[in-house]
Amino acid sequence: SILLGSLLATVCKSFPDGDFIKLLPETRPQPGQSSDPSHWAKIAKQDLQTATDVLRQTKENRAKNAILFLGDGMGVPSITVGRILKGQLAGNSGEEEILEFERFPHTGLSKTYNTDMQTPDSAGTATAFLCGVKAKSGTMGVNEQVISRNCTSQLKERNVMSFLNEAQQLGKSVGIVTTTRITHATPGAAYSHTASRDWEDDTERNSDVPNVNERSMCPDIAEQLVEYAINYTVIFGGGRLKFLPKNEITIDPITGRNVSGSRSDSVNLINKWKQRQEGYGRRPVYLETRKELQDTPTDPNAAYFGLFAMSHLRYDLDNQKDGKEPTLEEMTRKAIEILSQNPNGFALLVEGGRIDHGHHENLAQKSMHDLLAFEKAIKAAGELTKPDDTLTIVTADHSHVFSIGGWGRRGQPIFGKVKFSYFNRFNSKGEALGFDDLPYTPLFYGDGPGAPVGRPRANITDVDTEQENYKQQAVVNFPIESHAAEDVPIYARGPGSHLFHATHEQSYIAHVIKYSLCVGSYRAENYCLSSSSSDLSHWAKIAKQDLQTATDVLRQTKENRAKNAILFLGDGMGVPSITVGRILKGQLAGNSGEEEILEFERFPHTGLSKTYNTDMQTPDSAGTATAFLCGVKAKSGTMGVNEQVISRNCTSQLKERSVMSFLNEAQQLGKSVGIVTTTRITHATPGAAYSHTASRDWEDDTERNSDVPNVNERSMCPDIAEQLVEYAINYTVIFGGGRLKFLPKNEITIDPISGRNVSGSRSDSAMDVVRSTWRLARSCKTLRRIPKLHTLDCSQ
Repeated sequence: SILLGSLLATVCKSFPDGDFIKLLPETRPQPGQSSDPSHWAKIAKQDLQTATDVLRQTKENRAKNAILFLGDGMGVPSITVGRILKGQLAGNSGEEEILEFERFPHTGLSKTYNTDMQTPDSAGTATAFLCGVKAKSGTMGVNEQVISRNCTSQLKERNVMSFLNEAQQLGKSVGIVTTTRITHATPGAAYSHTASRDWEDDTERNSDVPNVNERSMCPDIAEQLVEYAINYTVIFGGGRLKFLPKNEITIDPITGRNVSGSRSDSVNLINKWKQRQEGYGRRPVYLETRKELQDTPTDPNAAYFGLFAMSHLRYDLDNQKDGKEPTLEEMTRKAIEILSQNPNGFALLVEGGRIDHGHHENLAQKSMHDLLAFEKAIKAAGELTKPDDTLTIVTADHSHVFSIGGWGRRGQPIFGKVKFSYFNRFNSKGEALGFDDLPYTPLFYGDGPGAPVGRPRANITDVDTEQENYKQQAVVNFPIESHAAEDVPIYARGPGSHLFHATHEQSYIAHVIKYSLCVGSYRAENYCLSSSSSDLSHWAKIAKQDLQTATDVLRQTKENRAKNAILFLGDGMGVPSITVGRILKGQLAGNSGEEEILEFERFPHTGLSKTYNTDMQTPDSAGTATAFLCGVKAKSGTMGVNEQVISRNCTSQLKERSVMSFLNEAQQLGKSVGIVTTTRITHATPGAAYSHTASRDWEDDTERNSDVPNVNERSMCPDIAEQLVEYAINYTVIFGGGRLKFLPKNEITIDPISGRNVSGSRSDSAMDVVRSTWRLARSCKTLRRIPKLHTLDCSQ
């Protein structure tokens, strides 16, 4: 960012040159803020340097290893909240924090829908990102011809193979690590082929398939693990009971109690796995406890099977209390140590599965601590691998109807009740109130068990919302909260990471991994790109197009400078809005909509932006506009000024605290500049391009005067409309609304919609002269600073 030293051509009036009233001290200092505007420039410089370095270093190398980290249900809201929680646990405000995978150099977005569902399920999504083929909800490792829960539709020719199986066939070691049952949706799709994710053992399968003669067509998922994942080197997770018969007992490591298995076929699949490993000449290593995991040595001739829980592993927050179960980080470290023994490389799937489960229960705190445990596993993997030979991807299968908002101030305790109210509504405890006169938290769900049934929203005045088992409030009551249909991010590092560059079908992820490892259908291709097969699936063809685009982008990208720049700002257009807009576009064209693409989604590069203001966790459009137009984060409600300016405080609005937009700087270098908006041209986003104000509400002098009763102070803070004529005088184009902000109350204009006469909103009468000034100034061949309004003369 550059401090504003001299302002552009002046045709109305200039700021007075006298002494300004000393800035009042900030009453609520926010942790982690910087009062130095160059702070944001330094951050931007670092990102620019990183991007430049990435471009120079990126080559079309192939990966020796690949790790896919899957945060189940980890959408953009979860990432934002997880980041803030990480920062707050370290004693900071949180918003400025960064998660380990957010440091990865390449980012994309993934479209998560199943072929039959707008809101996806984890089985169909896992088939997409593991096998490269989109499928129906509830099915795993099969194409969309298989009908959910229909055993006879589960034909072998409809099976699809995961990148793990294909990597293993080429001599790489492969593994799975998860905090869920190893037969659950995400891990199960790596090795099994089934019409129902619920068929984790034969008991569950039998209830859906009463015909005994048909059951051989659809073996249960646990049985398939022993069949199709027998060559996996590492399998760590939960779900022990799915591998044991009902007549066999095992000890629950948490409670110490005896528990019976859940299988009806009397087969102990753990013993069967051991026998099969021995038959292949490998030493079987079966683990049940954290200590066994910690103590087991790595052996290149061994296969490792760890079932550390009866069902899913516990939430990380619960496990922290006694440490009886291994953490995701510990399992990941051990897995990589084992797999790294293979000189041919490895492929690994790591799932943070309980992020999803916490959301389903509206237990945001449990979910977010599991997200941080997931992040620790990612960091551990980075310590044990090298980015020049290991492709590491972090993504989610889907998001949740989980939101963060409520106008929380910077540093708002992420699980606490909101203490700031835009509407000045508080209870006796100082907690902000909604218009139902009840307090609220910054986190909430669209649906789930936290919603009331047949009664108003619960009063949480006397509820400790920061205790770990608090259920966040929700709107629609479901026994379990639903998934969300919005896109989810992809973060990538290492060989092939540049292939994630835009909005992709979720199935593209598997193709990038297969392409980068040169496995499966990519094995026989020239440089793993030029297709030798004409028999490609629909999803493979889409992936091929994206791969080709990414490769072309890499080859064509140069460090050129732009002649022109256009910033399109969709006010409030978050990821859910983009997803819904895409679907709407498709449906208006007569299609289902999910497969549609918006024009800007064709752009070759994608990134994500952290939106907080320096004083607000939930941002406002004025502070954010100052950030993306001027390069400096600022306080909520302020525009074109640094964070030393206090909201609605005229005397704090000193010249040296003004910051300049890229539009003004471009104009100073001889470029034509302009603004086009569907709002008032004096509104938050367009106003931040040219004005410098302590309040976005001061769009005309009437609004400014109501906040600044001292007439002598008003010259320090001209209203936004007045500043447009002052500082945007050299803009070539200004298109938008807000005519009344430029007209005095005693002047009439015609509303083009209603045809009625409408009075202006200004209290002064100077804008009559201003409009004449604008017309004359725009007609002058040379625009220069005009010292006094009454001596307007182009020759000056």
